[in-house]
Amino acid sequence: MKITVAKLPSVIAAAVLAVMTLAVFYILQDYGPASAIRRFHAALAKDDKAGELLVVDCPIGDPNLAFIINQIRPFVSRGIQPQVARMDRQPGSVRVAVVYTAQNHERYAIIWIVDKKGSLWKIDTKLTAAVLRNNLLQ
Repeated sequence: MKITVAKLPSVIAAAVLAVMTLAVFYILQDYGPASAIRRFHAALAKDDKAGELLVVDCPIGDPNLAFIINQIRPFVSRGIQPQVARMDRQPGSVRVAVVYTAQNHERYAIIWIVDKKGSLWKIDTKLTAAVLRNNLLQ
């Protein structure tokens, strides 16, 4: 393909626009409530405690966090990826319904509560654990 001098500004503009679009998507891939849940699962899969702390609102060793990890670890260890089924947004907080589909096609759903803390989204471990406990009792 031959680029003429007359077409050069258009090619440069298109290239700049493409780079800017990719940069925005790259930056935003780790932003938002669903991203916090995805990053939590990735950190759990790698046993990355520091990565877990980046997306939860409590310290390592918190009983609510331990409870959530004990419930989620079987999915993570079998490589089952969380899939967002629904998000209910409220000011500063989001309820995220996540579905885990096992190889035998059994499905499990967990409601995650994710709050905006400043500019970061963090999993509310106390409320998420409470919802999870409540669902297990039913």
